[in-house]
Amino acid sequence: MKSPFKFLDAYTWADREAFFGREEETENLYQMVFKSPLMLVYGQSGTGKTSLVQCGLASRFDGADWNPFLIRRQDNLNDSIRQALDRALPQGETPKDSLLDTVAFLFRFYLRPVYLIIDQLEELFILGTEEEQENFAKNIQALVESELACKVILVIREEYLGHLYDLEKYLPSVFDHRLRVEPMGLKKVGEVLEKSAEKFNISFEKPEKNIRSIYDKLSAGKSGVQLPYLQVYLDLLYREDFQRTYPDLAKQVKLPQPLPKLTFSTAEIEHFGGIEDVLGRFLQEQERDLQGALSAEFPRENPQALALLLDALVTEAGTKRPLRYEQNGILLSLKESPETEWLRGISKESLTFLIQKLRAARILRDQDGSLELAHDALAALIDERRSNQQRRRNETWTRLQNNYREYQDTGEFLSRKQLLNLEDFLPEFQPRLEPQVWQYIQQSQAHNDALENAELLAERRKRRITMQVAAALLVLALTASAASVYAFQARNRLALALFETQVKTARILKTEGRYREAVDLLGQIRRSDLQSSQVKSLEDLRNTWQEIQTKVQSAETQMRQENTLPNALATYREALNLEPDERLKQVLGRAEKYRDSLVQVQYNLAISPGVPTNLARAACERGLRMKPGEPRLSKKLKELPQ
Repeated sequence: MKSPFKFLDAYTWADREAFFGREEETENLYQMVFKSPLMLVYGQSGTGKTSLVQCGLASRFDGADWNPFLIRRQDNLNDSIRQALDRALPQGETPKDSLLDTVAFLFRFYLRPVYLIIDQLEELFILGTEEEQENFAKNIQALVESELACKVILVIREEYLGHLYDLEKYLPSVFDHRLRVEPMGLKKVGEVLEKSAEKFNISFEKPEKNIRSIYDKLSAGKSGVQLPYLQVYLDLLYREDFQRTYPDLAKQVKLPQPLPKLTFSTAEIEHFGGIEDVLGRFLQEQERDLQGALSAEFPRENPQALALLLDALVTEAGTKRPLRYEQNGILLSLKESPETEWLRGISKESLTFLIQKLRAARILRDQDGSLELAHDALAALIDERRSNQQRRRNETWTRLQNNYREYQDTGEFLSRKQLLNLEDFLPEFQPRLEPQVWQYIQQSQAHNDALENAELLAERRKRRITMQVAAALLVLALTASAASVYAFQARNRLALALFETQVKTARILKTEGRYREAVDLLGQIRRSDLQSSQVKSLEDLRNTWQEIQTKVQSAETQMRQENTLPNALATYREALNLEPDERLKQVLGRAEKYRDSLVQVQYNLAISPGVPTNLARAACERGLRMKPGEPRLSKKLKELPQ
């Protein structure tokens, strides 16, 4: 049985009579519409940005003034805009040559201004290419400058606002007319609860105390409450109370009308728990029930099918990832993409079963031919439960994509170390990779092989020439001075020169990171021609370099796991302390930079708006394991409620 609350769905125009607590923001946005053709609505995840536009703002217009197109990126944002507008053309009308022509025609035909609502614009920067981003900016620039009867409303999470600065050269007014949607404070949450209770025939045992208690549970010590969390909480609380109060009526699919009386008691609210417990409990229960149903229906199916599907629906950044699908009769199939490669072994029957059940549980929803999680809050929970192997795989995947984008700008290939880090995952990655990225990896391998072979040949040639010259000089000197006492001295001088040349060559190899070759060359030097002090110096040097080689190899292995990163950096420093080495300093610097980038990811997750406390705590602890004592993470961890 469903409740009258929205759960994780955004409010629409049809819900306008139950949309409370956003009157001030609605009025501000309504006034802004008449000042500019381009508006920016931003705020933390879960503050209700989409609901504000498609319910709050929409409710201020009548039919003659409001022709909205709510658009998500899907596979390509520019294509999605054109397709959404083309679908609104009257039957038989030929698609227009340009976006401007289409907008102009729609206004003339319907006599209503066109509102392009670009929802979750952050997907353009998370999933889109630079070309897609630039084309989008140019398209919006053309609309804004055309003076057509068209308004563009960009809706974006505020942590992605920085990406808009790259578009400013095309959209210089993008920040001029903006509205930040704040989390709801106690006063607004109270208004929502009071008006919702009145509308849905609910009463509180102790209204003031109960409202404060719900607010405290949802805010979890932070300032403000996120609208989807409030919806989820009230939805699940309503259903639990209805089940207890009217067990017979609860078996019905639809709610009886008029709605029967319910009372939320103080004890019930206290026992119900906070939003983290509620949402996590809901997801775990749904997954457990669904996994059991899947095993019963398809006993031979991959037991990880559900986990693989949920993982594919979450980006490496821990946000929602829409997946396109097709329907053939009763069977659903996901369109081929790098993400769906992980699902290739799951049968269409099992996949259809899972999708239908997830839809029914309101974990999944349809969005213009795509399936996506109902909210980023669910994505964050799924991301948190990824295994270390999954997380390392996803982080390696993200680094590879970033390296390829840098290669497009700089022409710089992957290093040998980067290629080694990829080795464990290449069998999984190859089916997902675009052909040009796979070619980039192969070219990087060939480039490193050629570079190393050229260096090795050059060094061997250099060593051979050096040895030949030294040997020739030694022979000439010995021949010319065979009968002289100076022969012995000349022989010693030339032996010393040969010794110094060999050590110098070995040092060159060592500073290039070729420790094994350097140590081997030191071992080839003839000791019989050396003084005892030189032999001791040579052995000490060889032992030191062997120890450096061992530590560097150990550090490289430790770098592959998050939990051994501090040990890896300490081992690099120990190697560096044994003997100054400019190259080793650079290796240590890159390792520290890599460690700091992983720590930054955890910090960003910990401070992400709306992230549950347990996820924020886990992110802080993971980051502190990688960089003990990191001040920002330590401070954030202390601020989190116990």
